[in-house]
Amino acid sequence: MEADDWEELQLKAAGTIRLCLSDQVIYHVMDENSPKKIWEKLESQFMSKTATTKVYLKQKLYGMRMQEG
Repeated sequence: MEADDWEELQLKAAGTIRLCLSDQVIYHVMDENSPKKIWEKLESQFMSKTATTKVYLKQKLYGMRMQEG
């Protein structure tokens, strides 16, 4: 794969990641162009590995209900 092809794939991947983010979250990564750097910044910002956080998120997930209508 040539350098131009690789750069194009990286730009597409970065764009795809940005499309999945809310306005509040995209603010943290709007200066990054590399998908790896975007992912690392998001991971450091939002990925907490404490047991308390994991339990809280599981409780929140299991308590979710689908809205009618």
